[in-house]
Amino acid sequence: MKTRLLFLCTAILLVMFILSERVVPVSAEQVSAQETGTCPALLEDALAQMNSNCGSMGTNSVCYGYRDVVATFSEPMPDDFFDQPADLAPLETLASLQTTQFNSEQNQWGVAMLKLRANLPNTLPGQSVIFVLMGDVSLENAVPIDEAFIPPDPLPILSTGSANIRSGPGTNWNVIGSAAAGSELLADGFSADQNWMRVQVDDRYGWVNRALLDLSAPQVEGLPVIDYERRVPMQAFTFQAGIGQPICGQAPNQLLVQGPRDTLIDLNVNGVDVTIGSTVSFRQPAQDQMQLMVLEGNAYVNGDQHIPEGFSAVAPVLIDDGGTDAPTSAGGGDDDDDGGLNQSGSDDAEWSQIRPMSSDELSSAQALEAFSDDVLNYSVDVPDEPVDPSDVDNENGADGLDSDDDFDDADDDSIDDSSEDTVDDIGDDGSDESIDDGADDGGGNDDSGDNGGDE
Repeated sequence: MKTRLLFLCTAILLVMFILSERVVPVSAEQVSAQETGTCPALLEDALAQMNSNCGSMGTNSVCYGYRDVVATFSEPMPDDFFDQPADLAPLETLASLQTTQFNSEQNQWGVAMLKLRANLPNTLPGQSVIFVLMGDVSLENAVPIDEAFIPPDPLPILSTGSANIRSGPGTNWNVIGSAAAGSELLADGFSADQNWMRVQVDDRYGWVNRALLDLSAPQVEGLPVIDYERRVPMQAFTFQAGIGQPICGQAPNQLLVQGPRDTLIDLNVNGVDVTIGSTVSFRQPAQDQMQLMVLEGNAYVNGDQHIPEGFSAVAPVLIDDGGTDAPTSAGGGDDDDDGGLNQSGSDDAEWSQIRPMSSDELSSAQALEAFSDDVLNYSVDVPDEPVDPSDVDNENGADGLDSDDDFDDADDDSIDDSSEDTVDDIGDDGSDESIDDGADDGGGNDDSGDNGGDE
């Protein structure tokens, strides 16, 4: 009998231990913040001050939004530099940034904002890529200061003939537009082989064969070589956020990233290439994972894997082990004419758990709607309820969707890059001119030579 009682007591204790391990502990501060209403009150006050403190900041700067924020810089700074809300600092000197977790007793919820260009053309006035750190979040610049690329102001250059504008510096890149003879283009750099020039097309970049441009201006030779392995400050960064249950469910530890609406932005996060097309949030559900949540628009990972609006995906956090990760080239094989452009590809990180955001995740993101469009590019509009995956498949073709399907604004499908290689001109004048990509252009330039053989 005693043996049975001992066995029964042991079994009960074992079950109680297992159940206790599954229960997420809730601190007294968590209960207090939720029950007394200090959580939404502090949240509202912090966001209101953030809107006021950072409303006037410019591009390529960082703003101290709400206490507390800790920053390190690449050069010595005065003792009182960037130590109070509303303080601003130049982005190119920022080495790292740390915001503090929500603490209602100490009236703390670290919030900081960054504005950078990333891969946006300089001709987009006032347009920036915006980062907002909230709660226990750390950000470290992964672009070495001495290797950071600072795009120059573009130079106006005239086309000497009808020219295709391609997505990359070579005939293996698709045509995204064209320019009629005599058109003014804004150029800001050369390809590595000097045969192509990067020009600004609406809200993105394109490339034109230099043989079809008037490069007589002396300032042209001062333009830099465009190398995609060189990024602007903070276009590549390492990111960490506090894990576990947040003290305030409405204030999770997260990094908000927002680009201009429906404009593709290229970033490298923890060694992984990510392309976003509006508003996303990064969180850290576990020490070795990062989570991407698409609040508006689209995101693309692994080159062309589509993460639609309202969806979430998880990737492993890649640790820098001295360069064993080998990035792949996005420019094609050895036989492709890529203009000598050195492109950094994505590390082989497998994104998984691609699913609709849960009701709790959507609810925790609702506070972002309180940010003013004076500080963001536009107000955040979080989906009200989880997305039905079947609706996304039917409406957006999420299965196998390529990034060009959503954002390629070239609407002429009659491009012929065969031996005759003529295209319908889709320049501003709407004329139907023929572009010769392989023969003498009539001006003495033989475009079939070393310059890539383009129009």
